[in-house]
Amino acid sequence: MNPESIPHPGKMGPALPLAVTGLAVFQAIPSLTEAWRVDLYARGALPAFGIWLAAQAWLFFRQRAASGGPNVVWLAVALGLAGAGSMTGLRVLHHLSLTAAVPGLVGLKSGGLITTAAASAWLPATGWLVSHWLAGGLAGWERPVFCLMMMLPLVLSRHASTCNATEPDPSHET
Repeated sequence: MNPESIPHPGKMGPALPLAVTGLAVFQAIPSLTEAWRVDLYARGALPAFGIWLAAQAWLFFRQRAASGGPNVVWLAVALGLAGAGSMTGLRVLHHLSLTAAVPGLVGLKSGGLITTAAASAWLPATGWLVSHWLAGGLAGWERPVFCLMMMLPLVLSRHASTCNATEPDPSHET
């Protein structure tokens, strides 16, 4: 048997992260699209989701070589939230599962905290919570702007891969 064909115990193949992300998408997207279509408090959430997803894709393709692969912690959180959402019937847990699965698939470590916080811009629950403080909720432009403000520094950061790195950057050694 070729030693190179044996998977490294610290690395995982693409099947598990894709399956967890697929489960999160399968559970979250139907209720998200319904909320974005009819919910008054979800104005502007669809463009914010597009910005969030585009930033995730950018990070995935930009950092694919630098990252150590998918992040098991984010994927485990996503799987736990998906299971809890299925047991309780709370859609917000399915939505949160998606917010954890995508950074897990991308392979973010601490950068996943920023992307998870930015995901609050497209969550339907955010509009409902804000409607308790602002009469009528959000106007619609606030969500995409908030998401852009959260994701832009991470996407434009020259050292965004340091959020994934386990070793020091050799170009900064003295």
